[in-house]
Amino acid sequence: MRLFDGILRFARTGVGDVLTLQGEPPGRLRLRLGDYRVLFTIDSTAMRIYGVRHRSKAYE
Repeated sequence: MRLFDGILRFARTGVGDVLTLQGEPPGRLRLRLGDYRVLFTIDSTAMRIYGVRHRSKAYE
């Protein structure tokens, strides 16, 4: 539930530990939620999540 609550809070308010990821493709972001990383992009109408991984595996 902590992950869901963190994603929902970011989607509603923009509050969270978010960084732009380096490399290809451009526009990918990560949201840090404890030991987990939510990997996503944002377009004009949606937040598209493409991965939720433990920090030890998130950037492989």
